[in-house]
Amino acid sequence: MNFSKKVVGVLGLGRSGLSAARLLASLGAKVVGFDDNPKAHIPQEFQSSFSNAFLGRQKSAQMEKTLKKLSLLVVSPGIPFDHYIITKAIENNVEVISEVELGYIYANTKNPTIIAVTGTNGKSTTTTLIHEFLSNSGYNSYIGGNIGVPFTEVLYNYNISDKDFIVLELSSFQLRYTRRFRPKVAVILNITEDHLDRHIDLNDYYLSKAKLLINQTLKDYVVLNAGDNLSRSMHLLSKAKLIVFSKSYSDFDNLGMVTSTITGKVYLDNFTVVWEYRERGGTKGSIEIPKLPIGLFHLENIVASLAATLPFGIQPSVYVKVLKSFEPLEGRLHYVNKIGNVWFYDDSKATNPSAMLASLESLIGFDGNIILIAGGKNKNLSFESAACKASKKIRAAILYGESAPYLANQFRKHLEYIFVVPTLDKAVDKALEIAKMSPDTKFACLLAPGCASHDQFPNAEARARFFDDYVNRLAKKEKVLG
Repeated sequence: MNFSKKVVGVLGLGRSGLSAARLLASLGAKVVGFDDNPKAHIPQEFQSSFSNAFLGRQKSAQMEKTLKKLSLLVVSPGIPFDHYIITKAIENNVEVISEVELGYIYANTKNPTIIAVTGTNGKSTTTTLIHEFLSNSGYNSYIGGNIGVPFTEVLYNYNISDKDFIVLELSSFQLRYTRRFRPKVAVILNITEDHLDRHIDLNDYYLSKAKLLINQTLKDYVVLNAGDNLSRSMHLLSKAKLIVFSKSYSDFDNLGMVTSTITGKVYLDNFTVVWEYRERGGTKGSIEIPKLPIGLFHLENIVASLAATLPFGIQPSVYVKVLKSFEPLEGRLHYVNKIGNVWFYDDSKATNPSAMLASLESLIGFDGNIILIAGGKNKNLSFESAACKASKKIRAAILYGESAPYLANQFRKHLEYIFVVPTLDKAVDKALEIAKMSPDTKFACLLAPGCASHDQFPNAEARARFFDDYVNRLAKKEKVLG
């Protein structure tokens, strides 16, 4: 696609939108920016990328005139699907694409190998592991997408060639406005209800995720979770060669597909990862996981990341080397500190009910003496089932933030000890107060919010930093006081 002298709109001027605008301007486009925030800041280095920018929710004659001139509209992932400017663009027969689609259009002229990862939970860890496996094997690999660095920023900053790999973490929002996007390897980890504050229903969410693989051909690979019904079902939508993974070999018994079409399998046998791969003359192998993660759900991420790299001949020693040194990413389940008889754990990135439950499953050795901190901004998700299941594993639930009243109603049906507090620091204080009532009992206090962070924090990572800093300050104070 030739962008020279074309008028292209960019809706949403956060990091993704600014990166898209800069790439477009470098390709000769006349870029017009749109952002609902009247105080949206365009840094100095990006200002020359725009020929004009409309800030604030305005519907001026000038803006309406500009909208009619657009050849293309690039939408940032945080923009609601029913936004006025998207609606007007569609009415004017203007193609609406995501920043990821823009990146793909440009990347297609360079022909790098693209590995793309989506799913409800585990995307960032899996994406990072794939990147580390490739980098440690001597491949030139870049990482981007929803993990923090926009796809277009990677393409702008580096001289990408057909010898390079780009590993992308992609959300349903980034995939929704794709039409041409075709990764060499598409990985769909799992699909459970999430983001129903943006998607109409689970089916709408599923179809956005499915856009990862619909353009693939027999020259590509799709990596699906045999233990997840919705991930597994996507083989019906893909023409790519199929690689399946699971935490249990028994999941392969009910695949509902012709086994002769399966190019590779990866699974766990206790804490050994085993793989079978039909290409390159057929290979089999295994590695023992050298260091068990705190979050046992990470085992699935390890298996998935290994499955995604099977086509590239990674040596077993590389897998072992990477896994031996790999640490949880910021906001993923990790141990924080001990205060008195309470061991604190942080899984701020557990932002939906299924992730909250997976985090609880990973804490062993506390005999049900777990204090759960949950809350934040609910994404229109039901906690009816999750509250019932979680209540069987915990002593108390401390609920904070915007969703606290709703969560309290759900937990109250199953749990005796429920506390509602306004903020996250007050939740930590309450956990210590509860534990002091049983000084001889060993407690775990787990932050697994089940909700987004945006009611009180800009993102889950910021929430994790706040939680860790507050707990560590209290631990330090305890040591000083003796």
